[in-house]
Amino acid sequence: MTALGALFVVAIIGVITWVVIGVRQRASEPATFAGAGSFYAHIMSIVGVTMALVGGAVLIKALLAFVDLGYSYQGLGFSSQSCTSNSSGQSTCTNNAPAFDATPQRTADLILAGALILIGAAVVYVHRALSRNLATLPGGHPGWVHHGTVIAFTLLFGFAAVFSLATGLSSLVTYFATSGTPNTIPLSGIAVGNAMKQPFGDAIGAAAVFVSAWIFAVRALLQTSGSGRPRATGTPNQRSVQSP
Repeated sequence: MTALGALFVVAIIGVITWVVIGVRQRASEPATFAGAGSFYAHIMSIVGVTMALVGGAVLIKALLAFVDLGYSYQGLGFSSQSCTSNSSGQSTCTNNAPAFDATPQRTADLILAGALILIGAAVVYVHRALSRNLATLPGGHPGWVHHGTVIAFTLLFGFAAVFSLATGLSSLVTYFATSGTPNTIPLSGIAVGNAMKQPFGDAIGAAAVFVSAWIFAVRALLQTSGSGRPRATGTPNQRSVQSP
């Protein structure tokens, strides 16, 4: 997926920035082995969640193929020719487009989706447990790691959501708004398919999962920001009303 390739670049930049912020925070929060372990656990939790989301996107793509294989897969192959001769010896040839059967690809994607979701969930579970255990140790719950995780989730999933949503809607509209043109074998002009279109299952699957994850991350960010606000102190002014 194109969105995932861009997401990888953003993730690298985000991790580098996160490390720089952590180094600058050493004055207020001394670096400890437990803190470094907590940083590792949170990074791997983000990796696990992202892996599971990618599995969800692949699953949606495969499920769309049950409605129509063309929604998620594009037919590929070469055409054959059948020729007949008449009584005068003249031959007439007809181009036969290859049958399009993406069922094996759909099955492979279902298996891949299940593996990504299960492995991603296992990675998150193990590293969340590790993070909770490290939090009980001195310096095992640094604020820059805890708050940075929420920001990292919001940034990564927000970028992927916006990018995949734009790509998905464009692919969806293009698929249904255009009639498509037959593909041909290069330099031969032989048709190999009828009105083949670019599938939209990949982009729509990515948009569905990453937009949902982005909304969840934004809500978590707002809750974290709200919990960090200082509460107002003092008592409200009271007015005494004396009756005549």
